[in-house]
Amino acid sequence: MTDYPEAPQTFFRFCVVYLVIFALFLVNVQGPSLLSAAGSGAPLFLMAIYYWSAYRPTLVPLWFVFMTGLLLDILSGAPIGLNALVLVTVRWLVTDQRLFLTGQPFIIVWLGFILVSAAAVFCQWGLYGMLNLFWTPPRQLLTVIGLGAAFFPVVNLLLHATHKFLPEISGSYGKKR
Repeated sequence: MTDYPEAPQTFFRFCVVYLVIFALFLVNVQGPSLLSAAGSGAPLFLMAIYYWSAYRPTLVPLWFVFMTGLLLDILSGAPIGLNALVLVTVRWLVTDQRLFLTGQPFIIVWLGFILVSAAAVFCQWGLYGMLNLFWTPPRQLLTVIGLGAAFFPVVNLLLHATHKFLPEISGSYGKKR
């Protein structure tokens, strides 16, 4: 017998979380991209980074966010480092505001995501435009922000369910006495 009989179960629970993150990443890569001139899609992977940065930042450390951002750049055809920069910035900003976000009702968390998503989309749009001297129509940006706002409650439910599936957080995040 092992000293930690719950270790395999805990490992499995964390694997489920990363499978959900990976699924959102794949759907984001396969769906239309903000950076393509033909279509637009919801920022599903951004939703995962936003959620986990607020509620369990240790699940999405900066190196993980940076590496997945680079992979997203490579797979989507974006300039290398564009998504990585935006995702790392989002992760940093949301983690910095996590004490505020975790105590708020869903509507405030949702509005927070809409603001973060809008900032990320406009940042990507501006940086991509400066690099290529071509800016997509702003109408497309509003579509991406709107789709993100519309899909966030559903994706949030999925992420919240996986959060409940995880083991309890140790005392390191609780209030110190």
